[in-house]
Parts: sequence; structure tokens; C-alpha cells
Amino acid sequence: MFSGYRSTPAFVDGVLLLMGVANETALVQQLRAWGPPELHLLVALYVRRRFPMVIALNKADLPSAAGVHDALRARYPAEHFVPMSAEVECALLALRRQGRLQYVSGEGHFTLPPPPPSGAAAPTAAQQQQLQRVAAFFAPPAAAGGRTTGVQRVLAEALARCAVVCAFPTPTLPPQVPSLRHCLTLRPGATAEDVYWTLCYQKLIDGKFVRCEVVEPRPRGGAAAAQTLRKTDPLPGRAVLVRVLTNKRQMT
Repeated sequence: MFSGYRSTPAFVDGVLLLMGVANETALVQQLRAWGPPELHLLVALYVRRRFPMVIALNKADLPSAAGVHDALRARYPAEHFVPMSAEVECALLALRRQGRLQYVSGEGHFTLPPPPPSGAAAPTAAQQQQLQRVAAFFAPPAAAGGRTTGVQRVLAEALARCAVVCAFPTPTLPPQVPSLRHCLTLRPGATAEDVYWTLCYQKLIDGKFVRCEVVEPRPRGGAAAAQTLRKTDPLPGRAVLVRVLTNKRQMT
């Protein structure tokens, strides 16, 4: 399990510490006494830490949703719930695409555009019904606390719980431009080969892997010297500049 999900030794040590195992000696002593309960607890702790979860409570626009949400929170106090309404969000985006309203995903309101000129097509019956529904969703007192559809909040809170490595590919080290166009979000433990395949998939480079050069910026400006990584070497930090060289097309 640890190697299959590419957990770092420090991460595994943290999980074992929660199990009361502080060092290798304690592990050898306690492992002999472990049974199914301890094994299940170890797996549960590992999964909880390795894959932190946000539970989206969909259909928050239904009148019965509040009671269901309260019951779930009372029954599972350790879980993180976020109410949302995918149907209202989809309706808002569809009406925006059709030019019937102005809306930014994640905001707690929408605005209607100016009246169309005479002769322009009026909203259809289906569009009118959707407009009434989204208006009711944001209407007081429901919107008194800044109600949103919850879709962007679910995504934001899920990403906030997910440790990522940000790799900024650049054709030169140090970069010759003040800002970088691309940012690759990778899982912890990502290797130089992961960066290479991601760049190939996005058609930013082509050809066989030659080498990868990495620079980790320093907090107070400047940067450390470039490191050359092999394919299997992990990226050295949470935010790095990377230059991948191949035998064909390079980044421009």
C-alpha cells in the first residue's frame, strides 16, 4: 500500500506515529501483537491522510436538503460537508451561454442583461422557467448569508486539502521572461519522468527524454543552482522551475 501509492518515508512515519509507533524498534515490538482491528485502523488512517476528502452534498436547492444535511453532520462530525447544487449551476451556465444573464461561477448572484431590442427573440418558456428557478435559489432569506451554488467551493476546498507540487516549465534556466506561461500541478513524489510525459501530453515538447534540469526558488528571492535529475528522481520541492531536454522539439 505504501509503495503502491508512492508515499514518502516521512509520510509513512507520520501515519505510524498516529498508531503509536514512534520508531523502528517500537514497530518490531508492536507488529507481532497486531490483529485485524489494528490493520484496519492503519489502513483507515493512511487513506484519510493520503486522500483527504470533501463530501459534496448535492441537491442543496431542494426544500428537504437542510434537514438531511443537519442529520449527516450530526452523524458524521469528523467529515467535511459542502452543500451544492449542480443543477442550479448548470442552469446558470446554460443561461449565460445563451445570453440570458450575466454570471460568474462561484458568486452569490447574477444580473440580467439590458432589454433586447425590439424584434429580438424573447426567452423561451423553458428559459423563463430556468430564470425563475435560479432567481428563487438566490432570493432572500436563502441568500442572506451569501449563498452560492457551492460548486466552486467544493473544488476550492478539495484542492486546499490536496498537497500538490507546482512545476513551472521553462525553455531556459534561469527564465528569460518575467512571468511563465505554464504551471503543472503534480502529486507529491512526482518525478522528472512525470514532468516529461505531462509536457509531451500537452504537446509542449516532443522526442525522447535526455535530461531534466530543476531549480528551486528561494523564499527571499534568487534561486539555488540547477540540479540535473534522472528520470526516476523526484522533484526536490513543492514549487520548482523545470527544463526538460529531448532529442527533438524543445519548449519555446
